[in-house]
Amino acid sequence: MAKIKKNFKITIFLIILVLILSGCYYLGASKYSLGYISAGLNPIFKFFYSSSNSLAEWISLHLSCSKLAVVNESLRQDIVNLKLESIELALLKDENKSLRQELEFKSDSQSKHIIARSLGRNLNFEGNNIIINRGFAHGLYPGLAATVNQGVIIGKISRVNTNSSQIRLLNDSQSSLACYVANKESSLALGLIKGEHNINLSLEMIPKDIGLNPGDLVTTSGHEKNIPPGLLVGSVSQIDNKSSRIWQQAVVAPPVDYSQVRFITIIIPGD
Repeated sequence: MAKIKKNFKITIFLIILVLILSGCYYLGASKYSLGYISAGLNPIFKFFYSSSNSLAEWISLHLSCSKLAVVNESLRQDIVNLKLESIELALLKDENKSLRQELEFKSDSQSKHIIARSLGRNLNFEGNNIIINRGFAHGLYPGLAATVNQGVIIGKISRVNTNSSQIRLLNDSQSSLACYVANKESSLALGLIKGEHNINLSLEMIPKDIGLNPGDLVTTSGHEKNIPPGLLVGSVSQIDNKSSRIWQQAVVAPPVDYSQVRFITIIIPGD
């Protein structure tokens, strides 16, 4: 309330001052009187002039900062777009490399091959499955081998629709595959690859008199219908040879990350 009264008094004072100056001018006040008044008002005029300059500079600086913010945001968006384009180019390069590998594998083999694109994982979290964009219409049927990287088997066709199919990956808990293990002595031992907890590949049913070593290669044996021999499964990484077990058991590390495959070659055996 006190502040409002003070502002009101200042306003009244300024109005009276303007009226006095106007009266002096029209009544013919001497140039000396006007000179004294002008000298008295000069500090006030300088204050308002200086304040107006400062206000103009502040407004100009504010507008410049606003423009810089807009320019910076535009540049930031350009950088984001360039990064996205770079990622897209890298993905296309990787896809082209994978596709070339599958085409080379197809040309080197006598069996019929169907190259499919991965459409993603099955939403059934109880198993490890991949959906591909090829099905009955392309000659596929359950039990066929699914491979990548020129002959690395990753699973088998488990379900087929008209234009799509489901691949059960080797690390699925319901997956099994007849295999051979080649040790350092170049001898082959027949075994079985089974999925373990939807995570690992477990090598089982290897006789205890067979010497297993880390790094031994595991391939398909050809003892299953529609699965050709010699497809790479992986290499032995850990060995479990407990005395309480009848067979040796080992963990096999696949050479590819199943979750990263884009193109998959389905092998259809010849007649």
